[in-house]
Amino acid sequence: MPTIKLNPLITDIRNRMGNTVFSKWKGTNYVRGFVPPSNPNTEAQESVRNAFSRLVEVWKNLGVVVRESWDAYSEGKNMSGYNAFIQKNFESMKADLALMISTPMAEEPPVNFAAAAGTTAGDIVCSFQEPTDKGKEITLFTQKRANDNGKGQAVMRRHEQTGAASPLTLSGLEPGADYHVYAVITDGPYDVARTVSASVAASVKAGASA
Repeated sequence: MPTIKLNPLITDIRNRMGNTVFSKWKGTNYVRGFVPPSNPNTEAQESVRNAFSRLVEVWKNLGVVVRESWDAYSEGKNMSGYNAFIQKNFESMKADLALMISTPMAEEPPVNFAAAAGTTAGDIVCSFQEPTDKGKEITLFTQKRANDNGKGQAVMRRHEQTGAASPLTLSGLEPGADYHVYAVITDGPYDVARTVSASVAASVKAGASA
């Protein structure tokens, strides 16, 4: 790729002009011919774009304490918490597998977490070993599974709970649909929590219609 020398009145030029592409790397200006992508909309590329956009939406809806757990996880790794979250979960999102939505930050994760279809349509019943420490809270998330290589996955939904008593029933989900269910323990109500556990996950169908 040839270099170019600009007029002294012009210090920088980038992007595409017609069939010519200008760029700059380490202070040097370069020029090359524009080569259109051979197939910019293959199924594989669509899957990659979909997985990335869904992860971005999940990140936006996770809340402050979980994002802070990823910031702590990424310290010393030359990346942001956001980038660490994307990197850790990208392949799982593409394959429609359960994600890691939080990393450990001073709290122990829920023990013996399990999820089962409820007896009422659209219900999921979650069970776990209740924390022995006072003041702990459990927060649950549901993510409807796509069953189609990540296409159309629903954005994660947060279910507010009070305390950490088992079992807990999640209602209002799509009857008979497949879900990933996630749980985290925090040191207080989720929106004001300062510490969070690593997430645990279970995969289950919501209660079907009678």
